[in-house]
Amino acid sequence: MTWLISPSVNNIVNSELDKTLDYFYSYTALELELNTQELTRLTSLKSYEILDTALEPEYDDFTKLASQICGTPISAISFIDENRQWFKSSVGLKERQTPREISFCTHTIQQNDLFIVENALEDARFKNNPLVTGDLGIRFYAGAPLRSHDGQNLGTICVIDTKPRQITAEQGEALRILSKQLITQLEYRRLTLRQKQAIDAHGVRDRISQNFPGVLYQIAMRADGSFYFPYMSERCEDIFGVSAKALLQEGFQVLDRIHPDDQARYQKSVEESSAHLTPWKMSFRILSKYGKYIWVEGASQPFRKPDGEIVWDGVLLDVTEVRNYQEEAERLMQTIDAIPHIIAYFTVDGDTAYVNQAGRKAFGLPPSGPINESTRGIEQVKLRLPISAQKTIFSEALPYAFENGLWEGETVIFDHSHNREERTMFLTLLTHKDRAGELLYVSIVMRDLTEQKNAYSQLEKQRSLMIETSKMASLGEMASGIAHEINNPLAIILGKTALLKELVGRNNSDAATIIKHLERIESTSLRISKIIKGLRTFSRNAEKDPLTASVLSLIFEDTFELCKERFRTSSVELIVEQPNDLKIYCRPVQLVQVFLNLLNNAYDAIQNCPDRWVKVHTLVENDRVRINFIDCGPGIPEDIAPKIMNPFFTTKDVGKGTGLGLSIARGIIEDHHGKLWLDRTHPNTCFAIELPLRPTNGS
Repeated sequence: MTWLISPSVNNIVNSELDKTLDYFYSYTALELELNTQELTRLTSLKSYEILDTALEPEYDDFTKLASQICGTPISAISFIDENRQWFKSSVGLKERQTPREISFCTHTIQQNDLFIVENALEDARFKNNPLVTGDLGIRFYAGAPLRSHDGQNLGTICVIDTKPRQITAEQGEALRILSKQLITQLEYRRLTLRQKQAIDAHGVRDRISQNFPGVLYQIAMRADGSFYFPYMSERCEDIFGVSAKALLQEGFQVLDRIHPDDQARYQKSVEESSAHLTPWKMSFRILSKYGKYIWVEGASQPFRKPDGEIVWDGVLLDVTEVRNYQEEAERLMQTIDAIPHIIAYFTVDGDTAYVNQAGRKAFGLPPSGPINESTRGIEQVKLRLPISAQKTIFSEALPYAFENGLWEGETVIFDHSHNREERTMFLTLLTHKDRAGELLYVSIVMRDLTEQKNAYSQLEKQRSLMIETSKMASLGEMASGIAHEINNPLAIILGKTALLKELVGRNNSDAATIIKHLERIESTSLRISKIIKGLRTFSRNAEKDPLTASVLSLIFEDTFELCKERFRTSSVELIVEQPNDLKIYCRPVQLVQVFLNLLNNAYDAIQNCPDRWVKVHTLVENDRVRINFIDCGPGIPEDIAPKIMNPFFTTKDVGKGTGLGLSIARGIIEDHHGKLWLDRTHPNTCFAIELPLRPTNGS
């Protein structure tokens, strides 16, 4: 920030310079012999307006620190004017000043580095000095010059002991650093004074106040403790509903508007600021012109006038909206802390900006406070990640998020809240940039998928169990048909075998007759083999089988082998219409289960029909095949149709169905990227299946 110094301020400085020169030339011949360099130094010193000011805690901190670092009972900040060294702050000294001609510090400002006297009694320059031979009894002295930014040595920061000693290199360097920091403090003080002078000289304060969003003010405390307002900007009416003129006349009105609960705190802060001339800053509630309390924040810098009055130059802002935003942000953070997912964000340098309670618990971090003051927060989190997760996050996810703004995927962490158990997390990485496009920080969200995956695995086991249960139920429904299907050819085989024995026993050597009977035995045995093959295939778990190109007619053949005898013995006509050699991508065993379930349902549903038939009709449409299972029934009632495929819903008598068949069948077809539905547009009962002829994405 640059402050423009007006001509009038320059006049003030020049006037002070003239006074200084007059002062010098009015004194003894010794002062008149001061060279131009000393005049420049003294002018620079006076421009800081530090001489004879009140004690200030900021400067006391420097002397305390110097004394502690060097282990000396005495330390001081001194400024050297024409005929004295004046102490702005000191430890172990009662005097505020001593004559310049006997001061050690006069020697210090004549050089640009440390001035050290290890034993004053052995130093010809000081052995007869009253400060050495008198009550103070100085033996050791070390001082660093306070060199201003324009190259003038204004004074010193020094340490003193009453016994001879030495100073270490580290202690000497500390004194040099303290001297530089003191100059920075003085420069800031001078800049503030010049700012006040510029504002007072040209009325800049009034022009600033017109555009300033808050209130600019001066409040003064008289020696008797009463207050008044030397200045108040016109915007005060926006907050208080009272004109600046009225407040200048009766300033106590503003103080009376402070919320009762904030009065004591306000009074204490003002007392502390006036006692030590420390900056005042406070947020408090005040009654607005609308009759409601609003939050305001004030800040001011006090200074003491020559007449003893203390004046605060300050600003006052309406921060009600800011407070509301802060409270809303606090509520939001409380909500985020209550979320069971891990939420955190880090700066681009890897420092932790925030980790919610779920994250702290999972990573074994303290429930509050910084993660680790000596190590970057991201490194602390990194140590709690398995090697595989570190590689995923730092080699893959973060670079991708930096480039594209977002990365999502799975990773693994050591969860300290579960005894360092490895847990699967769904990770979201999001980068945040400022308006200029510079990366500010990275936020992460980790959602624990472990229980979900375990539940899914358990669900898959249950699903497999239900599929097997459904398959067994289907087998149970057609058990009598299969038994008849096998018993009938077995009876043929046994009969033919007996006949052959009889022929052989009678020495009948008719070879043609024997071959004919043997061929019948062979064909019947093959028929039994097909039935057993179908049962073995049907009973196998095919969930993990890949989708393969399979001939649809062969799938139907395996299905019909398991149920056609049941249909035949019950006089149910089974009509099959299908293209020859049509191939589809599927798991044949699973389709057998679906087809068999639909045929069994149709068989049960038409038992009371006079003319009983079931038709399987296959139609190819573009790249898909539709298979209709139609029976002679009149269709599913309207009140039942919407629920027909719900799990465990059944219209069969108790003990004759699980209610899982259609639900499982639909799941199998959907796994094949197809669909199974009840075609309610057909006049008869019709369940339709649609399947792709070729592999689809994900097959």
